[in-house]
Amino acid sequence: MSMHKKYFIRKTRLALAACLLLGPVAFAPAARAAESAVVSGHEIVVTATRAERESFNVPSSVDVVDNKEMGRTPRGTIAEQLQDVPGIEVTDGGMGGGAKRVQIRGESPARVLILIDGMKISEQKSMEGSMIMIDPLNVERVEVIKGPASVLYGSEAIGGVVNIITKKGGDRPVQGAVAVTGDTSNDSISPYLSLYGAYEGFSYRAAGDYTDAGDKRGSSEPVENSGYRQRNASAYLDYAWTRGKAGFGYDHFWSRIHIPGADSGDAHVELDLPKWQRDRYYGFLELNQLSDRLPKIRLVAFVQETRKDFYNDITVNTRTPAGPGYMIMDVWQHPFTLNEQRSYGGTLQADWTVGDHYLITGADYLYDDLKATDDRLGRVKITQYIPPLFAPNVIADTSTRDLYNYEAYQQTLALFVQDEWTFHPDWTLTAGLRFTLLESSLHGNNNPALSTGTDRDSHPTASLGLVYAGLKDWRLRLNYAQGYRYPLLNQLYIGTTHGGSGTAYPNPKLKPETSQNFEAGARYSAGGLSADLSLYYNRARNYISMRPIPGTSDAIFSNVGRAETGGAELTLGYTLPVGLEPYLSGAYMRRVFD
Repeated sequence: MSMHKKYFIRKTRLALAACLLLGPVAFAPAARAAESAVVSGHEIVVTATRAERESFNVPSSVDVVDNKEMGRTPRGTIAEQLQDVPGIEVTDGGMGGGAKRVQIRGESPARVLILIDGMKISEQKSMEGSMIMIDPLNVERVEVIKGPASVLYGSEAIGGVVNIITKKGGDRPVQGAVAVTGDTSNDSISPYLSLYGAYEGFSYRAAGDYTDAGDKRGSSEPVENSGYRQRNASAYLDYAWTRGKAGFGYDHFWSRIHIPGADSGDAHVELDLPKWQRDRYYGFLELNQLSDRLPKIRLVAFVQETRKDFYNDITVNTRTPAGPGYMIMDVWQHPFTLNEQRSYGGTLQADWTVGDHYLITGADYLYDDLKATDDRLGRVKITQYIPPLFAPNVIADTSTRDLYNYEAYQQTLALFVQDEWTFHPDWTLTAGLRFTLLESSLHGNNNPALSTGTDRDSHPTASLGLVYAGLKDWRLRLNYAQGYRYPLLNQLYIGTTHGGSGTAYPNPKLKPETSQNFEAGARYSAGGLSADLSLYYNRARNYISMRPIPGTSDAIFSNVGRAETGGAELTLGYTLPVGLEPYLSGAYMRRVFD
């Protein structure tokens, strides 16, 4: 008879605030870049449907945090800027203040897709998903999709999508901004400088910043080894003409993150990230109004290089009886990992109009090439203490070193189509389909415990949404979406020695995670009052986690069963004539693991 264990998680969060419409704390000698467009009092979003639509009318659950709101409540990271959005939680995974990530509706950061200007931040050897590696002062707005968005965005979007849209040019030939942000909780000062403008069809922006943060203060004293340093730099140039735009850009992120130590039984774990760096080069071409039936074609291509150095020092001190005395075994493990990943990606999208239908067709391609080095140093020392003097007697002292190199890749090709059909003035139906082809391979390896190999997978995902606009100032919506997440190269082939006192072994037999999400919601906006209510239920299968190996401190990546999640999210807001915007937001979630 099989044994099932069910784990229940309930989370409730409520926030109440009154925000005064003040400018940002930062000093800006020239006007800021234009904020996100607003139509009939509703923001225009692009992430939810891959086309410009009012947030009020989209079938999925979407939240927008623009630079106006970020200026009213300055925070150190984009992740922290999202912490008041219902259904979102901010976590650092025990890695300190420099590694903030977001969870959406209980899904781990590894199941949340991070985009910058629609381009994926890919991490093939990460335990907890990608950080949001960009300065908030260089962000125009952040659009968040809550719930699976795999039809439009593929793997990792099983929990949701965070799309960071950066600032571009200005409205005059030369403009600039200077800002200094301080945080007394870690004694950090962050200077920021940008230069931007527009002239005769050209638009440009260059920006940079640097942060040096000390140890975070706890309830009584600083949390030892929790400081971090990071820098951002970016450059952007485009040229626009009557029916199109073309441009290119570059952005750079670097950080050094100190991680507080942790104790577990007889073991003490110290981790350090001396370098986490990302460099991305990209270009795009957009053509508009090519014909009455073809309003837009957009092509985006990018190259992204990521380097991550990771140290993990593990000390285990065990005392055991030995005759009339005792023995102490000291075990030191000092694994060092170097990960270098180069990603090549691109998207081609064509928008069509056919009668009452707005059709989006496209293809996504991503090739992740990973080179990883694991340098594992170890030492075991056994000391015997014998009465009556209990003088130490070293009876064993051995050292080991294993140096492993891995070369692996994962390439993805996906075709997608979405049809938005206004079949009645009050009804809009949105249906989408995506077909994904994947190939993963470990083709270079000197670890005798692992085997090279290639795996392939193909998978369809679908979505269906319905919006009703027949009630004045109301929008009612229903939405069904499937999620799909393929295992990472780390989980399939390489494994990890970081994050604990043992080794997490890979598993090439892992199955992809899948989910089905059902959602109903209502939006209201009139007379300064706005409200958004969402009710959702999600069923997921084949979650990838680490299953302990009995009798050891090790684990293996495994598909561990299924999860059911249900919850509700509510946002209420009111704009007062005097400029105050009091709002109330809350979320309740209940999750069962089986």
